[in-house]
Parts: sequence; C-alpha cells; structure tokens
Amino acid sequence: MKKIILFLTIVFFICSNLIYFKYFSLQKENSILYKNNVEISIVYNNTVNIDDFIKKIEYYSQNYNLNISQYVYLNDSTLNIYSSNIQYDNNIKLQYGTLPTENSNEYISNNAFNNESVGKIEFPKSDLNVKCYNFNQVKNVGLGNKFIISSNNSDSIFKIIDLFNENGQTKILPNLTIDKVNINFTLMPFLLTLLLISAFSLIICIAYYIVKNKSKFSLQNIFGYSILQIYYKVLISILLVILSGGLITNSIVSSYFYINSKSNYIFEFYWQSNIFLLISSSTIATLIIVFTFFANNRNINILTVLKGEKTTTKLDVIVLISKFLVSLIIFFITNSFFNQYNNLQNKLNNINYWDNTKNVYKTTLSDQGQYSSLALDRQYNNKLYLLYEDLKANKNAFIINSTDYMVLDEKNDDVTYVYNIAMKNGHKEYDTDGKSIVIDEGYLNVNPIESADNTSIKAKLNPNANVINILVPEKYKDIEQDIYNIYLDNFYFNKVTVNNHYNEALHLPLNTLLKSDLDVNIIYVRNNQKYFTYSNNTGSERDHHYITDPVCIIYDGKVDTSYIGAYVSDNLYFFDDSQGDAYQNILPYLNNSKTNQLVQSVTSLYKDVNQEINTLNEMNRSMLFAIVSLALISFVFSITYIRLYYQNNLYKLYLKKIMGYSFISIYGKLIYLILAINMISSILFSIYFKNIILIFVGLLTIIIEFIIVLISTYYLNNQNINKIIKGEK
Repeated sequence: MKKIILFLTIVFFICSNLIYFKYFSLQKENSILYKNNVEISIVYNNTVNIDDFIKKIEYYSQNYNLNISQYVYLNDSTLNIYSSNIQYDNNIKLQYGTLPTENSNEYISNNAFNNESVGKIEFPKSDLNVKCYNFNQVKNVGLGNKFIISSNNSDSIFKIIDLFNENGQTKILPNLTIDKVNINFTLMPFLLTLLLISAFSLIICIAYYIVKNKSKFSLQNIFGYSILQIYYKVLISILLVILSGGLITNSIVSSYFYINSKSNYIFEFYWQSNIFLLISSSTIATLIIVFTFFANNRNINILTVLKGEKTTTKLDVIVLISKFLVSLIIFFITNSFFNQYNNLQNKLNNINYWDNTKNVYKTTLSDQGQYSSLALDRQYNNKLYLLYEDLKANKNAFIINSTDYMVLDEKNDDVTYVYNIAMKNGHKEYDTDGKSIVIDEGYLNVNPIESADNTSIKAKLNPNANVINILVPEKYKDIEQDIYNIYLDNFYFNKVTVNNHYNEALHLPLNTLLKSDLDVNIIYVRNNQKYFTYSNNTGSERDHHYITDPVCIIYDGKVDTSYIGAYVSDNLYFFDDSQGDAYQNILPYLNNSKTNQLVQSVTSLYKDVNQEINTLNEMNRSMLFAIVSLALISFVFSITYIRLYYQNNLYKLYLKKIMGYSFISIYGKLIYLILAINMISSILFSIYFKNIILIFVGLLTIIIEFIIVLISTYYLNNQNINKIIKGEK
C-alpha cells in the first residue's frame, strides 16, 4: 500500500507543480512587464512632428532617469518593446550580455542570442518571445498612442506627462492592462481534474492503510503504547513516503524547467513548491491523526477492527463510488480525445489546401483609442481606405469576409454555421445574414468565378458610386426581386444610415441620398462554384474551407469607410514572398497612409494553420496523459476495493476455495461489481455522445480489470493462506 501511496503522491505533486508553474510564470511575466509602472494614452495634435517627439522622449527620459516604453504585440506570441532608457526600468533586468548600443538595430531578448540579440533578459519560461529595442527603432512599426512609464520618482513621471500634454491630449489609464501576456493553458483542465482525483485517491488510500492496521493499533494499546506514540508511528510511516516522494518530484520537475529555461526564477519556484509540499504534508498529517483517532475509538463505528467483521462497508462504498466517478471522467475525456484526434486528422488532411497561402498574410488592427471616439474612428477609417487602395495596387491585396459561414459545431457530416442560427430566427437563405459573403474585385483574381453567360464578371461590374454589385447563383433567378429589395435595403443602410451616424456625432452635413437614388446590379453566376475562405474559422473542415454558392457583395468603397476598418482588422489579405519581412515590405504604404500605429503587425495564414495543428497536438498529448493517469488511479481503486473485499470475506473465500468452488463462484460478486462500473460508464457515454468507440474502450478496460482481479486475488491468496492455517488471520 505504501507503493500505491508513493505513486499517488508523485502524480499529485507532478500535477501541482505543472499547474503552479503556469501560474508562477504568468505572475512573473506580469510583474516584469507591468508591475509598478504607469500607462498613459495620448491623442496627438494635428501639428505634432513624430520624429521630433521621439527625440524629445529619448532626451527627457535620460534627463529624468526613467524609462518610457511602447509595447507592440506583433502576434499572440511575440512582443516588441521599444524603450527610451532601459537601464532605468523597474522590472526588466539583464541576466547576461549587454544593452543595445545607441542608434543600432540590436536588442535584448528573453531567448537565446542571435546575430542582433546582444543580451538576455531575466525572464521566466514562456511561450512569449520578448525583444527590447532602442526607442528610435519604433519608426519600424510606427509610434503608437499608449506608453508605459517606469520610474520610482512620481515627480519625474508627471514632468513626462506634461511633455506629452504639449503634443496632444493625455490621460493616465486607471488600471494597467495585465491580461495581454499569452500563456498556453491547454493542459490546465486535465491537470486540475487529475490533481483533485489524485488528492482524493491519496486520502482514500491513507484511510485504507490505517484501517488495515487497526489490529496493530489495538495491540499497541494493549502493550502500553501511548496515544501519542501510536500517532507518531503512523505519521512517520506515511509522511516519510509523502515527503520523500514530493521532494524528489519537486526537484526533478524544477530541474527540468531550469534546463529548458536557464532562468534564475526557477530557484524561487523550487522553494515555493517545497513550501506547498510542507503545507500539503501538514494537511495530510491532520487527516492521518483524525483517521487514526476514529480507528482507535471503539465507540465510533466508522473505521473499526477488520478481523472477522464487515467493518469497512462505508469505506467499500466510498471506494466504489470514487471508482465510478473516475470512470465517468475517463470516458468523458476519452470521447474528447477522439473528437480532437479526428479534428487534428481533418486539419492534417486539409494542409495541402493551405499550400497556396504560404505567401499570404493578413493585416491586424491595434486599438489606438478609435473605438471610444467616433471622430478618431472616422479619421482612422479614412486612412485605412487609403492603405487598402495602396495594398491592392502594389501587393495584390484582396478582401473576403465570410463570417456568416463561421462554424459553430462540426460533427462528422453535420455542420452548423452562423447562418443556420440566423435562418432559424427568420432570415432567408439568400439574405445578408444568410449564405452571404463580402469580397472585392481582387478576390476574383485569386479565386476566379464564372458568370452564368460565360462573359467576364469584371466587365459587368458597375462603377457608379450609387450602385452596389452582387454575384448571385443563377438558381436564385426566380426570386430576383426579393433579392434586389433585400440588398438595396442593406446598401442604403451601409452607405447612408451608418454614414449619417458619424455625421451627426461630428456635426457634419447629413448624407441626403434617398433609397430611390440607389440601385443594385445583380450579376448571375453559375451554380455550384466554390469560394476559398482564407480563414481557418469559416467553411467546414469537411469541405476544406471552401463554401459553395453564396451571394457575394462586391466591396468597392461605395459604403461608409467604417466597413474598411472592420475588414482591415481580420479580412484584408495580401501577398508577400520575402519569408519573414512581410511587415517591413508594406511599411512604405503604412507610412503613406499614416496607419503605422494602427497596423502594427501582420499574420501569416500558413503559420496560423500550423500553429493550430501544434495546439491540437499538445491538447491530444495532454488528454492522453490525463487518460493514462486516471486509468492508473482507477486501477488503484480496483486494487483497494479488492483488498477490502478480501479482508471482509477472508474466511468465507478460503472455505469456498478448499471446497472446490470455481474462480467465478468465489469472486463473482467482486468481478461483476468492478466490471459493471466500466461497462455502465462506457454505455452511458457511448449513447450520450453517439460514439461507438467508447464501447470498445470499455471492453478493453474490462479485460484489464479482469487481469487485475486475477493477479490481486492470486497475490492475496498466497500472502494470507499460511496465516489463515496458523490462525493468525
């Protein structure tokens, strides 16, 4: 039993270490990036000279011995920090190397050196790649409107704020944002489940160990041992196992993290994990004392003497219920594992369809205060339209917005899209909330579509500013008037109503166009034509992210510019074959449109798909780890129940054996109970999830459980037969 306790201890402390390390790393990252700093935002004056302002920031930060930084998240896993005086930062410290030299492209990072990395930051193990540059390098991404000031001198901070006020409207943000750090918590739900179950199992096994030794406690009482001596012996026998197992586990896990991160923070983590070990051991010691007290108190019939009586019925029931609950969790996670595995296989099968996106990137939009100010939003949207025109002319940019085809649920051939929900709420299949997408003329270059009469679609597009062009599958020709009315209403809303919403707020003249001034140019296209969505979230895996026969609204700048702001954030794509310099290659167009601070990063579609595959791989590995660990714990419950059953029925089982009863006749009840738990769990979940594979998993566990019963009973028979003959049992 001590070996089982040691195993459960190791599982418990592995889980607790992994969970706490995630939390510990997150807290350390937040502390390094944000703790004791002040975040400010600024809306620049129209007359501000950005180059001069950058020089002033560098000059004043040197004079006041403080650091001013701009944080730029290029993607979820990359953070660039542009700092004016990094040596005075409260939190960012060098582990080794040197600081970047002035006016250079050098940087310091939390990762290993390369050609331009001159130093390593003291940083916990993280998926976040942090690079710290000199502030003048901010010109590569554009000066933003949010800055972080790091200083221990409040007077210096307010002097810097005065500098910002000279160049625009500045405000101190009340709560420094600390939720940007990206930590992958894929493992967390499974680890938490495993942690709780291993803790509960450990308690059950300790209780069983004490119950099993009840007769020994009684003898110790008879021979004059004091209560304290009895408690001490029990505590030492169990705590030595737990402390040694926990200490060894903590040391191995911390060593592994240190080897992989080379971070000095691991030493702090190691001591904190050992403090948790002491707290856990103290809690377990208290439980041991309570269990031992009940085991020695004859007036309390919870844990009483085992010999010759069925005195562990309550413990039997607890073990069986625990095993049943663990089995339910195992089959639940197993179902999730097979679903994720199928999802992964679908994505791997689809990877060939993403090959044509290896040189395709999409823009991402940063929050520069435009969402809280209609004036700023209008100003930025107009600039973004200029950027769109530049990228379309120079980088083969195109737009496709297929959010109505976002997949909400996909099981085998049954796919639920966003438009299915809209249709249930009364929308028609062909209206703007149904099977509808937005594309531009550039999309037709990468995904050609044939018109119904085989003439050029581009030649049919009407350039009139008051005419919206839509592509309609010819199967809808019989309902042309209905489609016309729906898309005319939509065009009026997007062009006039939304435009006047901004005009009213900005006290500008209203758009006086009437609906009768507008028109819809319907271009019929052949049926059954496919459109690639260029999004991993829209279009089903089954159809390789292609959608068939949508109604297509052609975006050509005829509606309010707020729509291009929405498209640039997630639906504007462009081509670049530089293999890593895509953002640098669009900088001239960002500078020309003055959108550097809005578009601070671009995303590779192909890398996004591969990253999702890697995430699914990690999730599958974590679920497999949880399944195996929970299965071992379930088998521990089986062994514990077998031992309890054997202790309660020792003489009866022995008599049946010497009288020639068959194995099934002797241990039938035991076998049926244990196997029924697995069969019931597998049947319940196979019916609920409609997954026949769970039945076969249930049969496999039944075979393993039967082998466990065979081995356990054989071992217990050999262990106890001589003692029974001698009357020691």
